[in-house]
Amino acid sequence: MTDRQEEQAAMYSLHVLDEHDKRILRSEMKVDARLREAVAEFEETAAEIAHLLPEEAPPPELRARLLAEIRRSKRSNIVTGVVFGFIRSPWVAWAAAAGLAFGAFRLWEEKQQIAAQIPALQASEVRAKEETQLAEQAKTELEQRLVAATSNTAALTAEVSRLKQANAVSSMEIATLRSGIKRYEEGVAVVVWDSNAQQGQLKMDKMPPVQPNKDYQLWVIDKAKTKPVDAGVVKVNDRGRATITFKPVQPITDASRFALSVEKEGGVPEGEGSIIMISP
Repeated sequence: MTDRQEEQAAMYSLHVLDEHDKRILRSEMKVDARLREAVAEFEETAAEIAHLLPEEAPPPELRARLLAEIRRSKRSNIVTGVVFGFIRSPWVAWAAAAGLAFGAFRLWEEKQQIAAQIPALQASEVRAKEETQLAEQAKTELEQRLVAATSNTAALTAEVSRLKQANAVSSMEIATLRSGIKRYEEGVAVVVWDSNAQQGQLKMDKMPPVQPNKDYQLWVIDKAKTKPVDAGVVKVNDRGRATITFKPVQPITDASRFALSVEKEGGVPEGEGSIIMISP
């Protein structure tokens, strides 16, 4: 027999056990002889205590003192510590019965309170699980959105780069300068012009050296202008090579052709010498 069964047996004998627990206790009594004996002893003792109680109620001050003493005692001592068979005094019997009843009532009251709290606790548990699931779903959605945003950013970056490259290539022109003069026939001059940047690059090879106090000078022939536009002086090394980046002195609308002339050293604002090479 367990402590719980002993407590319920005492409450059963005092008729304070609820119907549900009564049914459980009666079922347990069918298979537990010790429990049946305990219930019988409690009922017998309760009946004996009832006969010992005086017909009149005890003085109020005594009852108050007894109740105060009972409240200070531990419930376990009240329920199981009283040996009913040795009770002889009516006042002691009254105190014992009051203590037993009080302890049993407290047990029953606490059980009822716990039972009343169970639905709320269960509901709280359900809400907590639902909130946890919602939080997990929100986390998963955010992670998916982050992955998608990262992917979109990478795609946009690649597209911007592609467009920049496409735009850069579309704005570039390549021109090869040729010469009809025997001295410069072996010479090579190539211009790469970027209309957006308004600048270009010239590369020359196998160019003969110029006379003293002379320089090669590059010109941009713009259809929108009446005269070629100065693009700078070009100096070649002893192998006849040169690579320069140039920027015309005026904005270019349509760089249709490029030309190379031999001018006095340092160049001139307007062409004075002969054109030795020109693009088609």
